[in-house]
Amino acid sequence: MAHKWTKEEHLLQIQKSGLFKYTKEIAVHGVEKGNSDRMIGLALYQSNIQTLFKKGIAEEKIGLPVFCREIKHILGKRGQLMYFTFRIRLGIRG
Repeated sequence: MAHKWTKEEHLLQIQKSGLFKYTKEIAVHGVEKGNSDRMIGLALYQSNIQTLFKKGIAEEKIGLPVFCREIKHILGKRGQLMYFTFRIRLGIRG
C-alpha cells in the first residue's frame, strides 16, 4: 500500500530514499490571466476540498456557495492577472 506524505515531508523523503546525490526544493512563480471561474476551479481542485467531498460533506457545510458568490462578485468574468507560486522538489542522481 502506498503511503501519502504531507507536502512538508516530500523533500525529506526524497533525501531519505538514498537514490539522489543532491536534492533541493525550489519555488517558481507564474503569472496567468484568469477570472472568477478559474479561481473557483482552482479551489475545487485542491485535495483538501476533494477529501471533504469524498467524506460526504456538503458544499454548503464548507461554505462553497458563499465563496463562489464572493469570488464572482470580486473578480467577475473579466480577465485579471493571477500570480502563483509552485514548489518543486528536485532529486539529482550522482
